[in-house]
Amino acid sequence: MGRIVVHKKTHIKLANKVASKIGINIFSEEAAHLRGGSVAPDDWKDFPHHYGKESAIRSRIVNSRKALLEGKKEVACSHLGVAFHYLADKWTLMTGSDSRHASWERSIETSMLIDDVGWIIRSSGIPDVDKHEYYSFLQELDCEPVGKDETLRLALLSRPSTWSTPSADLNIAYRICLKIAQSVFSSITPPPEILKQIEEVGERLEKTANKFFYFLWFFVGFMVISFGLGWLLAFNVGAAILLGLVVFPAEFLSLAIFPVKKFSRFENVQHLCSAIIIWKALTFLLPILFIFLIVGFGTSWSSLFYSGLGLFLHWCLSFYLYYKPGADKMGTYVSWYQEPKSSENK
Repeated sequence: MGRIVVHKKTHIKLANKVASKIGINIFSEEAAHLRGGSVAPDDWKDFPHHYGKESAIRSRIVNSRKALLEGKKEVACSHLGVAFHYLADKWTLMTGSDSRHASWERSIETSMLIDDVGWIIRSSGIPDVDKHEYYSFLQELDCEPVGKDETLRLALLSRPSTWSTPSADLNIAYRICLKIAQSVFSSITPPPEILKQIEEVGERLEKTANKFFYFLWFFVGFMVISFGLGWLLAFNVGAAILLGLVVFPAEFLSLAIFPVKKFSRFENVQHLCSAIIIWKALTFLLPILFIFLIVGFGTSWSSLFYSGLGLFLHWCLSFYLYYKPGADKMGTYVSWYQEPKSSENK
């Protein structure tokens, strides 16, 4: 029980410090949700917390930003608090299986939160070679993360050395949590230079999706897929129905990759980046589905040829439309920001 109390005091201290730094009153409902999220995982008992929580950290940070964009600040704080918990535990050198874990956490609890982490490293007794590793690492923490990818990269940084101190553990975790919170609670609209990049990509997207591209997609790719399903129907009705139930919804949803005149360039790039996830998923799911049809329904490879050919053509076209204008580099921004109302290009 004592171990959990130490955890809670440390996590609450970290949450309050970050809240005050990003302008959230520690007596507000938002701060209460941040603190609540920061201690919740110990109640869930989803151990271990010191490693293996990278996926949970990523999803909580992304969900926190999504909630903020939707105007749900308290929900955003709850998600962020949970991410803080896993990050703080990740940066605790001594894990629960180590006999020194309890004393190490007691030292963390009594350590002060300071802004100059470099001073902690300089004044510590760790070897000089490890200090230099930490100095290089701290330079990465000086950067202000912009967009989803930079924020998540910062959250998933690894310890630069096997040496540490309780104070260093606490304050490095604090520094990372603060940077992430500043990114999550940054302006919901992109900086002008980022918005300009998105607009330029949107313009190139419109030029890439030309008449020839539409011809290849609808009159070549889609017709080959339809012919393939009809061909398969002649051999195996059940397999054709199952493949159709997968293919046609995916085809319908993937229409979001095409730029629409009534949408702004920001929205078109945003829709493309969302729709391309479908094709990335199909890259892995379709071969598995084809194998299932062969094994489970006795379907031959030849009867799947035309359907596979049409889907492969669409796969190539979708990724061409994604990478050629540079939309792949904009995904980190269009999922992290909203378009300013004044810049809509209707």
